[in-house]
This record gives sequence, structure tokens and C-alpha cells, in this order.
Amino acid sequence: MTYKIKDIISTLMNIENYPFDLDTDLKYMDTLTERYPQLDLDDVIKDYATYKLDHPLKPSDNPRSQINTACKKSVEWGKNLKKQNGSQSIYKDLSNYEP
Repeated sequence: MTYKIKDIISTLMNIENYPFDLDTDLKYMDTLTERYPQLDLDDVIKDYATYKLDHPLKPSDNPRSQINTACKKSVEWGKNLKKQNGSQSIYKDLSNYEP
């Protein structure tokens, strides 16, 4: 497992009221990596978590949809882009992960 996925998981787990589910979130992060290969997903998630400090999640919110929107906006604004080219998933080696 890469350090980036551990950082992302840790960040998600620390967002107040985030409905963390390891399997769901790992699959979703892999989907986002494929959908937005130019983004540094760790940076997007950290920005999202920082935003949530001032705008806490409500029960009616869909945080995974909000993260997808954050990714879309990052692409649109040219923010949180990977420093090196490549679309290889950072989430492939997950077989031995335990939170």
C-alpha cells in the first residue's frame, strides 16, 4: 500500500460526520483516479477536508459527490495537478491494508 492511500484514508476518517467505509472509499478513490488521472487526489481530499472545517457535513449531504465536484473544480481551475504525468492508480496494492 502506498503512503498516499494511507494519507487519504486518514484524512477522510478525520472529517467530522464523514460516513467512512473502507471498501466503498477505496473503490471510489480508484474510480476518481481513473476519472481524473491528472489530479493529485491526496491534495484534493486535503483541500476538501479543510473546507469541511468551516462547512461541516449535514446528514442530507452526499460527501462523495462533493469530493467528485471538488475534483471537477480542481481540473477546471488547474489546481492540485500531479507534478509528474501518469495515470497509474495509486490504489492497486490494497490487499494487506487494515485501518
